[in-house]
Amino acid sequence: MVHVGLDLSRTRLDVHVMDESGAPLAVTTALPEAGGLAALVSRIGAEFGGPVYAAIESMNGARFVHDQLELAGWQVEIADAQKVKGLAPLACKTDKIDSWVLAELSRRDLVPAIWLPTPTVRAERERARWRLHLVRHRTALKNRIHATLLAFGHPCPVSDLFGTGGRELLARLALPEPERRTVRLFSREATGHVVQLPEWKNPVVCDVNTGQLQYDNYGGRWGDEAQLHRFLQIYSVEKTKLEARKLGQTATEQTLADGSICVQIVAA
Repeated sequence: MVHVGLDLSRTRLDVHVMDESGAPLAVTTALPEAGGLAALVSRIGAEFGGPVYAAIESMNGARFVHDQLELAGWQVEIADAQKVKGLAPLACKTDKIDSWVLAELSRRDLVPAIWLPTPTVRAERERARWRLHLVRHRTALKNRIHATLLAFGHPCPVSDLFGTGGRELLARLALPEPERRTVRLFSREATGHVVQLPEWKNPVVCDVNTGQLQYDNYGGRWGDEAQLHRFLQIYSVEKTKLEARKLGQTATEQTLADGSICVQIVAA
């Protein structure tokens, strides 16, 4: 019987092999992919026989290593990373030492193992998570379309915008495409992304680097300020969602009955 400690990193798997008395048998590395794990199983089986008991810390990728080694006949436990650090806070300094600690915990039968669902249960959970992701994405896109229609003066005239009649309506609408160029305003020229708001005499020029807007609407006589406010509302919502995604957070939006937009941000 041999005990194996496995410490997983991005590019390699540190491996420490010891016997039942705690004497080290091998310290090596393997690639954390199917071929590398198969070669590791073959090498340890040829040199030390079996059975083989292994432990690996819970982290991204540990489940794949667990499944591959279990299929090869090993007995593998996934250890709770926080509890492992609590058991050996001073020892866990390098990948090699981490693998030794895990092998020692396996030998002493002290691995703080976490429960791992069966492959069938995990597949069902993954399908459910993916469906939730698609539903959130679909809802965000629908809300964005509603907000865009309001910004360009096209309130939704049908009960189901995404049914047959609503899709035909969307196909008929002529919404301006964003473009970057230099335009002449009333008293000056401006360069940036040009947006032509509904019923505005001059376009709005956006500098995406500074967030500044340049426009001439002659105090509301050449364009309704409400159209500009709707445009800024959409920009604020999209900017908020982009910044949330950069932080690994989930952002969803919902257009309310009064035209305002509710943005919900959920921390990861």
